[in-house]
Amino acid sequence: MPIEIRSVAEVEPLITRVRAAADLTAQRLKDLSNEADDGLTVLRRLKFSAFGRHPEAGGFRLYAGTEGGTDILSLVPHAVAAEGFAAVHPRSNRKLANDLEKLARDCPEARARYVFFAAPNFRHERQILLEKLPGIEVWGIDI
Repeated sequence: MPIEIRSVAEVEPLITRVRAAADLTAQRLKDLSNEADDGLTVLRRLKFSAFGRHPEAGGFRLYAGTEGGTDILSLVPHAVAAEGFAAVHPRSNRKLANDLEKLARDCPEARARYVFFAAPNFRHERQILLEKLPGIEVWGIDI
């Protein structure tokens, strides 16, 4: 379910919820690795059990988790569209290329289009060298 954000003041409680979800997930990972007999059991439980939590964020409409569609859309139609991801490298599994193509295909009318990513060794700044399609900015972010 999307969440709408209309002011900066509404973001802070969402950040608190994301941090709480991340802390809970980290604790559950510790517990899981302590309980499992081997690494395959850990991976099996991660893949096939309801392990993590999908933190929700709440004018933008945010699609958190595994829902289809564009990750971030402005409430004003065609103003902003964005995708976001975290990976060991933005090119891993063609994630960056796929998100750029998705924005170009699904949101050509958006006046501002972005791909945000978090990855080790990438600074919190615009990544112009990774911008492969016109009109879509790529930004490294800290999480």
